[in-house]
Amino acid sequence: MVRLVWLLFLVALASTAQAKRIKIYPAEPMLGQAVTLSMPADIPFIEKRFNWAALKHCFAVYGADYGSERVRFTLYPRRVGACDIKREKWETWEVPSRFVVRPNPDVKVQWTPPGNTAWVRQGVRWQAQVSLKSQSGYKAWLEAAQQDKRRWIFSPLINDQLQALWWPTRAGTETLESLFVAVKNPGGQIWRFPSDAISLKVQPLPVWLPADVLVGRIDAFVFKPSMMIAKGKAEPVQLVVGGLNLYPDLPPQPETLLPTVKDIRGGYGQTHVKTDWTPVGQVVQVTLQQPLIAEAYGPVRLPEMALQSFDPISGRVVRVSVPAQTLWVLPAWLITAGKFVAVILILGLVGVLARATWQLGWDAWLAWQARQQQGAALWHAMLRWYRWRIDPFKRHHLPRTLREWLASHPKPEVWQPIIQQLETTFFAKNPP
Repeated sequence: MVRLVWLLFLVALASTAQAKRIKIYPAEPMLGQAVTLSMPADIPFIEKRFNWAALKHCFAVYGADYGSERVRFTLYPRRVGACDIKREKWETWEVPSRFVVRPNPDVKVQWTPPGNTAWVRQGVRWQAQVSLKSQSGYKAWLEAAQQDKRRWIFSPLINDQLQALWWPTRAGTETLESLFVAVKNPGGQIWRFPSDAISLKVQPLPVWLPADVLVGRIDAFVFKPSMMIAKGKAEPVQLVVGGLNLYPDLPPQPETLLPTVKDIRGGYGQTHVKTDWTPVGQVVQVTLQQPLIAEAYGPVRLPEMALQSFDPISGRVVRVSVPAQTLWVLPAWLITAGKFVAVILILGLVGVLARATWQLGWDAWLAWQARQQQGAALWHAMLRWYRWRIDPFKRHHLPRTLREWLASHPKPEVWQPIIQQLETTFFAKNPP
């Protein structure tokens, strides 16, 4: 009886030990291939006792599946080659100590990390250069780990490059866990290639800066209204503010930049935000379209408009501005008449230039024909030209000889060298 009880106790102990055993498989994964870490659903052990630091030296944690008895973590190897994990033992806890990661022949990823320091609301940018075996059948994008609650903004794959942006909102030390380049191969399998985790020191903004100051580089500040506007008519104007890697929750507010001017009031405006990715980050362009309504005739002086931002690279405040401008408020009919006259003048100038160009080209062609001693072709060309110019009902008045035709030319002396050349060609006894 005692032996039976002892045997049952050993079986229960073995079952408990087996249930608590930690498993990691496969032992020789390919770079990009998922590795599974399975351990008992013992939360205090997972959070406090398990040696995550030793494991994360070789693998990045992508996600976890919590069950009632066991927890399965999805890991991805960081680099090719052998990786040793320090073995730890607590009662029945056991961790494999050595893995060999094989290279991936289809994908190569090179990560460029951000710096170790940043300002509050400064864009922190990761960059990944992705080399695919073939552009056909492969799809690549960026992902954060499932437990990463930061709001990352990811770029699409442009020129084999992927980018990620995140903006810290408070000072202190941040640990940025791995990001993942996900690649879907032609067979539908998804590989993931993690970056290294980094520690980032976030510095507070200088206390003398306004709370809503823009943090980033301002690349565009444009305001070009029409120099002539009609009284009482809503004239649309456009104000554009653009910058690099600007904090998305505090974009430029162009409507606050328009000055208040006597005898001019603003109508209802619309703001449009456009983003685009460049090799150095995300460009944000905010466009304000707002009508201006003039209430009195005469010149109106718009004062200078200025915008300040904090450049996180230099650590200085940068000021960009639009110089003061003068607008003329005129009657609507006068502006319309001026535009009509301008169009007529432009069309007339274009016509004169076209006529002069055509005449020069025609004269040059005739001279070239004469120099080439192609007298017969020249004669027929001139006859065709003359027939085209005269009244088609009076073609019987066409000159019979070249000399008669040239004599009717406004400047007959211009044609004397050509006549001499033609006579030499067709009538000389020994033509050259």
